[in-house]
Amino acid sequence: MDTANAASEPSPKPRRTLSNLTQRILSSVVLLPVLAAVLWLGNWWIVGTVLLVVLLSLYELYGLFKSGGYRPHPVGYLVAVALVVVAVVRSYGGPDLLAPVVTLAIILTLIVELAAPDLTGALPNWLSTFAGSLYVPWLLVHFILLRSLPQGAAWIAVALAITFASDTGAYFVGRRLGRRRMAPVISPNKSWEGAVGGLVFGMLGSMLAVELLHLPISLPIAGMLGVLGSLAGQAGDLVESLIKRQVGVKDSGKLIPGHGGLLDRVDSLLFTVPVLYYLVVWLTH
Repeated sequence: MDTANAASEPSPKPRRTLSNLTQRILSSVVLLPVLAAVLWLGNWWIVGTVLLVVLLSLYELYGLFKSGGYRPHPVGYLVAVALVVVAVVRSYGGPDLLAPVVTLAIILTLIVELAAPDLTGALPNWLSTFAGSLYVPWLLVHFILLRSLPQGAAWIAVALAITFASDTGAYFVGRRLGRRRMAPVISPNKSWEGAVGGLVFGMLGSMLAVELLHLPISLPIAGMLGVLGSLAGQAGDLVESLIKRQVGVKDSGKLIPGHGGLLDRVDSLLFTVPVLYYLVVWLTH
């Protein structure tokens, strides 16, 4: 997530302006009730929201690739929609269609490169189309899969609590105590101190959410989920930072004031939600 991008700031510490920080807070104040409403309204609202976020985030990702000189093809959006459909079918007990969709994605994304009039850069263009059409959509559709589990809305709330708590802890601990740079080439503002702060806050956020929502796991297990979810989220944030660093772009977009693009907002959730989904399946089945 983007707050973790500014999380762990070794000396010298660049100051974030009050207006920018205020924008971030106001954006969160608006977004959190929207997320809560979507969770409360149920499955089809989750599906529609995930589909919208998938398409907008993929649009931003392809924009990043284009900034780096690549030419991803719009066929990737068809793959994204197909992956959302796969998740919906699977969540309602239908067959697992992931293998056919991925197979079709490989074939389609290669065929469109064969038809291109200019084959310069055909291989990296195909790679950006195929990788992008899987990276964002398949990871995000785990929201649908997580929602389909017993007490799925509560588990999504836990994933959000872990991510936002980890983000907040990394940001403020990093600003106050950050000294040792964690990834100076990828994200110079991150420190090991901020990362540890994120782990601690993620653990506490998970334990609090599990206790308030009366989920069927113990507090030590909830703490473990928080630590693993925070680790995954911080890795997801670093991965998006790597992509932006490679193409020389600061933010994926300007959709959310104070946060940048939508992809900047969901980068941690791309990793946290799938990890939490498989852990919950393992723990409760």
